[in-house]
Amino acid sequence: RSLNLTNANIGQNIQPFTEALRNDECKNLTEFRWNSSSLTQRSLLLLLEAIGDNRSIKVLELSNNELNLFHATAIATMLSKNSSIRELDMASNHICGESMGIIAKHGLMNNSTLQELVLSFNPIGDAGIVHLTDLLTMPTGEDDASSSRCRLQKLGVTNCSIWKQGGEYLARGIARMATLKMLTINWDVLNDNIEHLHKSMESANKQLERLIATKLSYYPEQAVCQYWMLVQYFLGLNRSGRQLLARPDVPASLWPLVLEKSMRRPDLMYYMIRSNPNLHFQLHDGSIGDD
Repeated sequence: RSLNLTNANIGQNIQPFTEALRNDECKNLTEFRWNSSSLTQRSLLLLLEAIGDNRSIKVLELSNNELNLFHATAIATMLSKNSSIRELDMASNHICGESMGIIAKHGLMNNSTLQELVLSFNPIGDAGIVHLTDLLTMPTGEDDASSSRCRLQKLGVTNCSIWKQGGEYLARGIARMATLKMLTINWDVLNDNIEHLHKSMESANKQLERLIATKLSYYPEQAVCQYWMLVQYFLGLNRSGRQLLARPDVPASLWPLVLEKSMRRPDLMYYMIRSNPNLHFQLHDGSIGDD
């Protein structure tokens, strides 16, 4: 079920292998890792085309393979055709902003099954994060089960040459992201735009639960401002089920699940009751709890 070819050198004749990916020989393969391969650009194209036709791989790692603009269309085609991949790691390649535009518009936009994407250590730059932000802020068509819109839940973009302009676009865009639950990014990218991030988390975003901001050693601790504490507060609210408060049709039977997550945090409990006054009466009439 798992195949790891990291650092493997099988030569340049990969046709037998790509044919196996397309047929029943690999029907039980669910995890495929081929990092740091020595394949030529042409061989990588053949590999991407074969993965596009595969229907069993759920975890795919292709880091450190010198994927670049030459492969962008093939990556996009792979993503638009393949509906089985749930996790894709393409870290440490040469995917630039132009490449990201092709992958986002012609691949990710037509893929509703990919849940995790790692692009760290790729020079996607401000242009690349703009493409990703536009993608993640598009309507997902949640009421339509057949919708093909992107529904990424986890995104990793550390060391991607994202600067202030791109960081601001992302921080503002987070307010409109309906599916992303975890973001891994450089601390300084968001710290330069922490007020915009705080406004996004406070006013609109009820899905983002974890923000992993990698911090370089030369940043002093005192550089962390109060906005970071507020952002953490709203992340905690989201983990406790804040999105339920935005829905008027949430049955009382679901509130115990929300309260259980926030019970150890009085501030979260206060926010829940303040946002939904009916909860106070439910708490005291015994329909949700005895306390």
